[in-house]
Amino acid sequence: GIVASESENGNMDLDYDTGHHHRQNIRRNLLVHTPYNGVHPYQTTPLSQGYGTHYATVYVGTPPQRKSVIVDTGSHYTAFPCAGCANCGEEHHTDKYFDPGQSSTFQVVGCNDCSGGSHCEHRDATPLGSDGSASATTAAIGSGERCIFTQSYTEGSSWMAYQAVDEFFAGPAILPDQPNYPKSEEDRYINHHDFSIPFMFGCQISETGLFVTQLVDGIMGMSAHEATLPKKLHEAGKIKRNLFTLCFRNSLTVEKEGINA
Repeated sequence: GIVASESENGNMDLDYDTGHHHRQNIRRNLLVHTPYNGVHPYQTTPLSQGYGTHYATVYVGTPPQRKSVIVDTGSHYTAFPCAGCANCGEEHHTDKYFDPGQSSTFQVVGCNDCSGGSHCEHRDATPLGSDGSASATTAAIGSGERCIFTQSYTEGSSWMAYQAVDEFFAGPAILPDQPNYPKSEEDRYINHHDFSIPFMFGCQISETGLFVTQLVDGIMGMSAHEATLPKKLHEAGKIKRNLFTLCFRNSLTVEKEGINA
């Protein structure tokens, strides 16, 4: 899985066969006893296997909407299709497009706050429906200014998005407070909602290449950059250290439900 930050005692280099249960006890103790002014030492979430990539599950908005994102250590932006994205492959992905109109905490980044080489775009007035009112989605996106940015990748795929901010946290494919959640021992000690922060991401409005047909909704950059989730979690005081680790397992099959790696 993905482990954001490290344990109180640093890295634990234990032999799996002889040290696994001891390591689990250390992990539980760290989760229960958080002496750093309430800051969790780390958060652990599943890492799943896709087509040639591994991906994580994140939750965006209020109430949370589930998104799957490639974990990419070679880039730094997080982005996924939002409602209105043209031909962005919703039928191929694990989840529906993110709908800003269904989140009470969604905000479009204004041009005074554009970052990362984005440029300001001025939008016309919000289009109205036949009854003279705007839908929740168009009202959330609104008119006026927004920050447009793009990203291209070496295999040829690319996307365009506008910058937005909303509540954001990583978690399992099914949250513990949802039906059919497979309870685990660790759920007694950690609440993934505790790691939610206002986080800037790209609301994609167009995609090319594998982004359209891939299993996963979007991408989450995890390079050493100010815009990445571990950095923002650390700045917000949610985790003790600004770092993360990835633990892999190979599987012979790929499913939309995800396979814990």
